[in-house]
Amino acid sequence: MKTSIFWNILLGDKYIDFAEDFKNIVKEDIAPYLKELGFKKQRNNFLRPINDFVQVFNVQQSSYNFPHDKSFTFNLGFYNEEIFIETQEREVPDFPKTYNGMFSIRISTLMNSEKDKWFKLNRATNIRKLKKEIRNVMKDYIIPFFTDYTRLEDFYKLIETDESIRIRTHGKARIILHFKFGKREQGEKELKDWYDSAKKYSVSKGKITYPDGRQEEVSSEPYVNKDNVKLLGKMAKNYNVSLINNDNNMQLDLSKIQTRRQFMDWFRENFNFPDYFGSNWDAVDECLYDFCTADITINILNKDKMSEEIAKQYPIFESVIEDFNKLGKIKITLQE
Repeated sequence: MKTSIFWNILLGDKYIDFAEDFKNIVKEDIAPYLKELGFKKQRNNFLRPINDFVQVFNVQQSSYNFPHDKSFTFNLGFYNEEIFIETQEREVPDFPKTYNGMFSIRISTLMNSEKDKWFKLNRATNIRKLKKEIRNVMKDYIIPFFTDYTRLEDFYKLIETDESIRIRTHGKARIILHFKFGKREQGEKELKDWYDSAKKYSVSKGKITYPDGRQEEVSSEPYVNKDNVKLLGKMAKNYNVSLINNDNNMQLDLSKIQTRRQFMDWFRENFNFPDYFGSNWDAVDECLYDFCTADITINILNKDKMSEEIAKQYPIFESVIEDFNKLGKIKITLQE
């Protein structure tokens, strides 16, 4: 066994390093079961491409491990490259891990355990019994799970019937699966709900613990995760979902708008723009591109009753709409 000078000095004759025991457990009691199913291995991660997705498995070591006292658990998941590309703004992984997937659970979920399941390696461990327990877990839970769920449709049926699985499924992935398997109404509802929540300013809260034990509550400045909101807008375009809160046939009564600010407020309200909308024409242009996800008709009322300021702004408005209509299939129609 490899030794550590630090732990050798600290523990003296009682020093034990369980690194080799851990490696042997992965090699002898975990890998053979997965290899028999066709899984490939990279360090403590395993994957099996099958049908329209990839099954992934990981042996996770605790971040609080010491050479003489180790804990580890199992994570399982499913990965689909198409869904990853639609829901992530990251490079596609060469060897997907459980955290890259649309879904990830701990072994405790499969075992219906209320407590998180961690296997222990320390001086009190009977390694022979531990190895037997792990082999039983592989045979009774891991292998049957990967054998039963080999297609996206199998997984979708599972998340629709098992709450413990559903809540551990990435929300954006679940939305895409609704559309893919014919539950459009549910997909639209979840996408709109998520967008309406994500577009609002929020505050993150936490605690700082100082060396002397004092704790201080801290909070962030209000913020909107723009990348997340824009990604939801992109998904809405892909699935032809309108993100506005009212009918796609709207009215612009120019007699009720006296200033440019009021014009911007009309856009914010009617097009359901995010809270970070900048209330200027450049911001209108950007937000229309990101969040106008369905054809719109704007009925222009009382054009002859415009204020002097709005009369100056109206040609800019027409130009912004004209530029937007040149970008793609989605159109905004001005109807007088």
